[in-house]
Amino acid sequence: MHVMRSIVVAPLLAIACGASTALDSASTDVFVRGILRPPERTTNAACVYSSDRAKAIFASGLVDVSLAQSYKPTLLVGNARRSGGVDDGRVTITGASVRVADFGGATIGAFTSVASGFIDGATSEPAYATYEVELLDAATTAAIAKQLAHGTLRFLVTITLEAKTASGDAFPSIPYQFPIDVCRGCLVTFPPESVDRVLEMRTGKTNCAAPLTSDIVIPCVPGQDQPIDCRLCRGLPACTPAE
Repeated sequence: MHVMRSIVVAPLLAIACGASTALDSASTDVFVRGILRPPERTTNAACVYSSDRAKAIFASGLVDVSLAQSYKPTLLVGNARRSGGVDDGRVTITGASVRVADFGGATIGAFTSVASGFIDGATSEPAYATYEVELLDAATTAAIAKQLAHGTLRFLVTITLEAKTASGDAFPSIPYQFPIDVCRGCLVTFPPESVDRVLEMRTGKTNCAAPLTSDIVIPCVPGQDQPIDCRLCRGLPACTPAE
């Protein structure tokens, strides 16, 4: 089963209290614009994410626990602090606090996640940078996997980044809420071209034994947000066709 999700290019500021993003509001200086869509690639070259705010962002995440033990997407983070006096507006991101809850509000996991780097100060528009942040750690993913016999479960993640000004003043970002769907086996695909027809005729069973081809899309992280051809994960139970 492949779960379809919408992708939006408009800003995704899922803020609990609907706070403004005006540049002169200290409470909205640093914010998460959204979770970036992974690039498609057909080689093992590194996945490169752009801090261009026009890049597509996900409305929700998707994790396949048959392949992934955690969920660590790339966030697009904005800084609306303008320079003033000796302060150039630049901020340093020092970490993130993450809470994972079901849609009834019960906490499934809460942890701190590593995030580090800086964002330049704003001009007439906010400045942006990308950060890879773990939104489901191994313990939380394992707890969810125990609940998941089949189908898909949806959870709501609240992310708060910790930031620091050039003068050392620490402050939190606007909390950002992001839904994540968790499934078992839904991201694995079995295209017709993955079947070795000679082997199929000899055994009377389907398979995923055809050779790899150069046009196969390789996910940035198996089990995270992108489908994976069964030929890329042969040997795993989830990547073995059902007889």
